[in-house]
Amino acid sequence: MTEVRERAAEYVVEHRGKAVARISPEEDRTLTLREFAEIARQGIIPSPGEEYLRDVEEGIARFNRAEVPVDPWER
Repeated sequence: MTEVRERAAEYVVEHRGKAVARISPEEDRTLTLREFAEIARQGIIPSPGEEYLRDVEEGIARFNRAEVPVDPWER
């Protein structure tokens, strides 16, 4: 795995002389903000629905809770 990650090596796994699997580095799927903005401008990314937006807001609220509870016995 180190060879794959650090040297971008690729291995083909064979069974009875036929290729059955390939081990290779994962593609870097990181976008710059500029690339993301261009994709959004082109309309490739669908507009999120109300349910999705509600779920995101709930997730943000859950993770924005105070680290220490007001009541130390509260969990």
